[in-house]
Amino acid sequence: MSATVMDYAVIEEYAFIAAGSLIQPKKIIKSQELWMGSPAKFVRYLTDQDLEYMQDNVRNYVELANVYKILVKLRLSTFHLSRVYKESLNALTVFLSKNAIVIGPMPPGTGVIYFTLD
Repeated sequence: MSATVMDYAVIEEYAFIAAGSLIQPKKIIKSQELWMGSPAKFVRYLTDQDLEYMQDNVRNYVELANVYKILVKLRLSTFHLSRVYKESLNALTVFLSKNAIVIGPMPPGTGVIYFTLD
C-alpha cells in the first residue's frame, strides 16, 4: 500500500515491500526478502511461516471478493462490514434475515461473515 518502485527496479517473486516504502532506481529485490523504509532497506529473509500467511491472505481476499459478487448479484450495492470471523471461508451459503445478510454457516468454531444493511 502506497509503496513506490522507481525506474528499472526489479522485484522478484515472493519478495515483500512494506507499505510506504521507496524502492530506489535499479534496485534488485531478491525472492523472499523483506524491505522497508524510505529509502527501503533489507530487513530480513521471509520465513516459510511468512509465505504461508501471505498465501492465506490471498485466499481470504479471493473469498471476500466472491462474497462481494454474491451481494452485487443480490443488488445490494451498499453495505457495512460490521464483523468478520475468517478462520475458514469454505462452503459459503447466503441467506437473508430481517436487517442483515449472513454469509454462513461455516465449520464449527469459525463464526460467520456478517453484513448489516445501510
